[in-house]
Amino acid sequence: MTMTLRTCPSCNTPVPLEARFCLHCGRPTVPEPIASASRVPGNASQLARLTAALADHYRIERELGQGGMATVYLAEDPKHHRKVALKVLRPELAAVIGAERFLKEIETTANLQHPNILPLYDSGESDGFLYYVMPYVEGETLRGKLTREKQFGVEEALTITTAVAAALDYAHRHGVIHRDIKPENILLHDRSALVADFGIALAVSSAGGSRLTETGMSLGTPYYMSPEQAMGEREITPRSDIYALGCVLYEMLLGEPPFTGPTTQAIVARMLTEEPRAPMLQRKAIPPHVEQALLIALEKLPADRFESAAAFAEALQGKPFALPTGGRARMPGSVAAPAAYGRSARLLIGASVCVVALVAGAGAWAWLSPRGAPQLPVRFVLTLPPSAPLLDGSGSPLVLSPDGRTLAYRSPAAGSTMLYRRGFDQLVPTVIDGTGQADLPFISPDGKWVAFFTPTELKRVPIDGGPAATIARVVQSQGASWGPNNIIVLGSYHGVDGLSRVSVAGGQPSPFTRLDTTRSELSQRWPHVLADGKTVLYTSWGNGGLPTARIGIASLETGECTILDLAGTSPFGIVEGQLLYVRADGVLMGAPIDLRRRRITGDAAALVGVGSVMIGAGGGAKASLSETGALAYVTGSASSRLVLVGANGAVRALAAEPRDYDSPRFSPDGKRIAVAINTQPPDIWVYDIAPGTLTRLTSQGANIRPEWAPDGKRIAFVSSRSGENGVWVRAADGSAPPRKVFESRDDALEVVVAPDGGALVYRANQTGGSYGVWFRSLDDVTTPKSFFSTASFHEIMPSLSPDRRWLAYASDESGATEVYVRPFPGPSARYLVSAGGGSEPRWAPDGRRLFYRSGRRMLVAQVSTVPAFSVSGRDVLFEGSYSTGASHQNYDITPDGQGFLMLQRDADADVVVVLNWLTELRARIRAPAPK
Repeated sequence: MTMTLRTCPSCNTPVPLEARFCLHCGRPTVPEPIASASRVPGNASQLARLTAALADHYRIERELGQGGMATVYLAEDPKHHRKVALKVLRPELAAVIGAERFLKEIETTANLQHPNILPLYDSGESDGFLYYVMPYVEGETLRGKLTREKQFGVEEALTITTAVAAALDYAHRHGVIHRDIKPENILLHDRSALVADFGIALAVSSAGGSRLTETGMSLGTPYYMSPEQAMGEREITPRSDIYALGCVLYEMLLGEPPFTGPTTQAIVARMLTEEPRAPMLQRKAIPPHVEQALLIALEKLPADRFESAAAFAEALQGKPFALPTGGRARMPGSVAAPAAYGRSARLLIGASVCVVALVAGAGAWAWLSPRGAPQLPVRFVLTLPPSAPLLDGSGSPLVLSPDGRTLAYRSPAAGSTMLYRRGFDQLVPTVIDGTGQADLPFISPDGKWVAFFTPTELKRVPIDGGPAATIARVVQSQGASWGPNNIIVLGSYHGVDGLSRVSVAGGQPSPFTRLDTTRSELSQRWPHVLADGKTVLYTSWGNGGLPTARIGIASLETGECTILDLAGTSPFGIVEGQLLYVRADGVLMGAPIDLRRRRITGDAAALVGVGSVMIGAGGGAKASLSETGALAYVTGSASSRLVLVGANGAVRALAAEPRDYDSPRFSPDGKRIAVAINTQPPDIWVYDIAPGTLTRLTSQGANIRPEWAPDGKRIAFVSSRSGENGVWVRAADGSAPPRKVFESRDDALEVVVAPDGGALVYRANQTGGSYGVWFRSLDDVTTPKSFFSTASFHEIMPSLSPDRRWLAYASDESGATEVYVRPFPGPSARYLVSAGGGSEPRWAPDGRRLFYRSGRRMLVAQVSTVPAFSVSGRDVLFEGSYSTGASHQNYDITPDGQGFLMLQRDADADVVVVLNWLTELRARIRAPAPK
């Protein structure tokens, strides 16, 4: 293989043609291009031409800035009514690359979906301009924050680095290298970091090839460019991104990159010939393990750096790791020896660290070992990062792998949800690719697959991430379990009240049990398939809700069911002859059982050493037990407080005692609050603000989601008191019994009373498994009319404008949940209100503002409805840890439109992990009975 050489113009030394800097003198091998006004897209004539070229797709508002490869504009996407960042490649770069090659290469990056990656909306070519489009994020770049603050706190710097590392690790595993990590490409938004321009440099490099040297352009920024990039090596690996991220972290901690200089050649010369200064010598607050990890990331040879971005992130958190070039392990607190320490010092440190690592590793293996001598139980609260918190739900949001070493859990992500996996030997969770909109995860017996529900489907995906496969179309399922024979047993779901079975290969679920109507059984939930592959434990659910729930046993072969006289929910196994389940108050219980005869043989007992397990509204306990005896569960209080929050975020608590509140609503005069309280079953209560009294309004069946009638005398709500979910109304003072307005086999799930009292708008299930919005005239409640519905998407959270002309709602039609508005009663065109995710829309009393939520933030959209609907602006009002609604607005607006009624958690939930819990269980079972 021959190498084409050129001569360095500064020192006449031969260098490779692709090299941008000379190894001998460090100066550029190609003169820097001189930008002329005619070649920069930001000047007036070019801007006018660009505006005309893209007029059919985007309305350019103003220039935001210029980078090394592109000029960035703020633009309006009129089709989707959203602000976007429009990036136009420099003309000389576009000319060298060519449109066809660039657009083909950029397809690879368009499929990257990760909560810390800014997605690619669009790309194209018009009138010679090559452009790509990304979301416009209302925040600032890391560069802006560094310019303002110079240095960050250690914890904040590590949080940002960990988020960026997660994005890099995801992209690297998908074969994409960023090649231009720098503070300008890291956006700070909603307390999280987003990596922008992901893979754009790869597309430019792949499409342009060596011809880029003709432009004098450099892919990468000198301060953050890896040595191999500076030398123009053809094969750039993920370790180049790790080097760049190390430079960014160095700057966040110390106020400047590791190598600086007055010119590009001076920076590169220092990078190639010098070692970075030890961080702890400049800032004592930096922990030793952070310095050590940082210096490894900044090694000059790629092979000497971390093998992955995930490994870099774990090392920053203090996890032991092996050196890239050898078998020695490093532990937190061992400072990497500078060159001046000498070889003997390096060997001494390396040897001592290796011994410590071996001892720690042996201890960890003993904790996690599934065989051998019994080990003492080990308890700890699992800390999850703010960038990937646990997102609660109706059932368990977490599940342990069969070997007890990994936890998969549900977390919010960019207007949707994702599953993450967290090994107990890791400090940083990793997103499981292909798990968008995931809920209720469960894992295959071999630990290789994780299955989950989306709003409309049951899916499975490799636990290490990959393409998701659809197993079945299922809506509103109450849990599932993967049996050893690759049969999945489903709990009740929309249209099927008993247990069903389906092959993991896919197909239509087949019901195999029947309800016991003699015991008023309404559904069979939260199944668990035993190791024999023939027996299923489940929760028998009746009209009385959780207090009357019982544990059942079903045969997967015959469908025969037995309901035990055992009050509780969520059975999760039989161990040492004990059937394990959760009592209605959250206590983990064990009852001796004769499985062959299907009967309990003794008294149930609380299992020692375990706190209260949280239970969802549907009766699902938030706990998981592995085959090797590791236990994980969510504990804490479900209680919240009724608080008033001003538009500036100021909080004032009401006098009502903490309860498990849901869906609070002000009366029209603002003197009372109707609210659901999640007792079992849930009921509607009325809180009178002045005297501070709380009065129960309902007492039969499950009663949820109250809404006031405009006269303030009646409250409408959704109730299951007669078997099917329907809409009921009762006088707010309880002076008359509840009156059924209508009920439907399609299950009415939330209701809105029109401001003039003339109609009910409600959301219901529909054929095909999705949700639709319907309405009924109060003069003719027997004739439902479809307002809007689709076969594939979910329309939820309806909210009528004060003049009854417009209806806001949330939909997942774009892949993420967004807020839309349509004329009422329609049908007609829809208008997108939110940008970058939104839900829980509610109108202000003046009809000119529409409030909605996105994650922890409360936002307001300024809207105009005359002569047509339009959005003139969006603003973030405040953010905080208030209870959100997964499918219904979980807050209200004060009658004057100036404040908000929110639910503030009384205490945060914790994830508790107990390793070797079976040792404790067996000791409890074998202990002699007290005399």
